[in-house]
Amino acid sequence: MHAAEVADTLGMKTVIVPRHAGIFSAVGLARADIRRDAVETYLRTLAEVDCDELHTRLDDLHHRLRQQLKSTRIPVLRTRVCYFAEMRCIGQSHELLVSLGDNSRSLSRSGIESAFQTVYERRYGRAPARRIEIVQIRALVEATVDSSRTEAWQRSESTVGRPPARLVRLYAPGSLGEERFVA
Repeated sequence: MHAAEVADTLGMKTVIVPRHAGIFSAVGLARADIRRDAVETYLRTLAEVDCDELHTRLDDLHHRLRQQLKSTRIPVLRTRVCYFAEMRCIGQSHELLVSLGDNSRSLSRSGIESAFQTVYERRYGRAPARRIEIVQIRALVEATVDSSRTEAWQRSESTVGRPPARLVRLYAPGSLGEERFVA
């Protein structure tokens, strides 16, 4: 019934509902790429950041995510990692998510500061006037799933040659008229 309300709000007269919507959802979930992230508190002023320690901590987060991914036993074609820091000016209550790139070995304080300044200026329209601190660090792994194992789900023999759906007429509460659903 949610679809009918949305369609009514948008002024649509027809909503298409797949015959086996739950199966489509399951197939989509099985074929979707995977994204995992790990976050760790890392409260340091930028002046206190030891880039070797930061690299080690980010590398540990990345390793933990790779182990989690491996434990799923989902076939993966390739992975990509990105590192982030949640940063702010000292005294502010909200952090900005700052990309640190995909190579934790190449991090430098000046590079981190430059990345923060870019994000800060984009958000607030001016350069930060106070000292900077890192509050949390984050590693994000995106994995491309090998969906070739789900190809058999795309079209089962039982649906070949059959009409794709049937028309079901429903009346939605609060609608101005008849809503047509293809189910």
